[in-house]
Amino acid sequence: MLETLEAQRLERVISAGRTRPLVVECSRSASPINDEDPDASNGPENRVLHVVKGFDLPEITNLGLFNEVFGNLLARELDIDTPAPCLVHLSTPFVEAANNVLRRYGLRLKTGIASGCEYFSGGYSNVIPRSLSDDELKQATLIYGFDMLVQNPDRTVQRPNCAIRSGHFKLFDFETTFSFVLLIGVQKPALGSLQTWLGPEASILCGSVKKKARLELETVHNCSEENQCCHN
Repeated sequence: MLETLEAQRLERVISAGRTRPLVVECSRSASPINDEDPDASNGPENRVLHVVKGFDLPEITNLGLFNEVFGNLLARELDIDTPAPCLVHLSTPFVEAANNVLRRYGLRLKTGIASGCEYFSGGYSNVIPRSLSDDELKQATLIYGFDMLVQNPDRTVQRPNCAIRSGHFKLFDFETTFSFVLLIGVQKPALGSLQTWLGPEASILCGSVKKKARLELETVHNCSEENQCCHN
C-alpha cells in the first residue's frame, strides 16, 4: 500500500534536476489532513528525508507525477531496487514557509499531494558501464529491459538516473516512463525525431547489455560447434 506522508520542513533544493525536486523532511500522518487546520503539519517525531516533486515546480504535470510513483512501484515489482515511493501531503503552513525560501531560487510550490521517494546518499556513485562486473551486468540487463518495457528514454550518459554502491544498483527518477502515451492520438509527432528520443541506443546501459548478449551468443555458438565435433 502506498503511504501518504506529511511534509514538515524543506531541507534543500536539488539544483541539478530538470524539475528542481526538493529534499523534504516528512513524517507519517496520524490523522486525516485538513489544509485549514493550523496543526495539520504536527505529527509523529519519526521523520525521514524524502525527494519530493510537487505542482508549480518546473515541468511538473499530472502525468509526470503519476509516472514517478507508478513507474517506481512497477520497478520494485520486477525486483529492481529503488528508493521507496510514497505520496506527500503539502499543507498550507508548510507551503507558505517553503515558498519563502524557494523565492530565492525563482521557484514556488503549491498545496496538495506531491510524489515522493526516500532520499538516499552515502557511498553511491554514477554507473560507469565500461567497468561492470558479471553480476552488475545482470542488473544492468534487467534495468535496460524495464526501460524498454515502459519506454523510458531518460537514462542516458547525461542523466544516468541510476546509482551504484558496492556492486548494487539503485534506480530513480521515473517521470518519463510510459512515454508511449505521448503518441496516443497524435497524427504527426511534433518531436520529429521521436523514435530516436525513445530509442534504446540512447540508454547509458545499452552498450554493456549488447556486449553481454554478444558474449552469450558466442558462448552458445562455441558450445554448439563443440557438440558437433564430439558427434562427428
